[in-house]
Amino acid sequence: MILPDMVSQVGVRSLQSRYLATSYLGIQISIAYLIAEGMQFKNHAIRLTSSLFLVMLILFGGISGVLITHSQDWDYLELKGTPISENLQIAPIINKNEHPLVISDSTHSYLLSLSYIIGDHVKFQLLKENAVNQWTNKLMLAQAEHQFSDIFLYYPRQELLDFLDNNYPNYKAKKIYKGLFRLYRT
Repeated sequence: MILPDMVSQVGVRSLQSRYLATSYLGIQISIAYLIAEGMQFKNHAIRLTSSLFLVMLILFGGISGVLITHSQDWDYLELKGTPISENLQIAPIINKNEHPLVISDSTHSYLLSLSYIIGDHVKFQLLKENAVNQWTNKLMLAQAEHQFSDIFLYYPRQELLDFLDNNYPNYKAKKIYKGLFRLYRT
């Protein structure tokens, strides 16, 4: 489970809570044992402390549950390495435009998470990663500018930004949110 993270040095997979379930269970059993043992002491102060600790634990657990249910992106840390939480802010920016085009050379996990919260009026232009020779045939910004109200770049890699700078000097990419750029004609 942790070996791929050690090899790739990215450290995303082993940080997800589903892989740490056994550790969480061990911690919970240890705390339950500590509280149970404290409540069995004859010393009233220790029993009272254990009881207060149990009440505080239940109270904070309830407060945490309420806060989590009201948070739109509560699982952001669970989804570390994907911009799913950021898509909740990106989607309204794209959706408010009349007929936008989203160009991306990003991975499918990034795009799929966005496609579920994007409106049907939004069109995508997907490019293969590091396939610069194919981008020339696929990207026709002059035509796209007439067909779409706005052109966005979604999590573009540096190669795509460099390609646009070199091949389309009349267009500039302006960052409007994390991972989202708008293409402007200069």
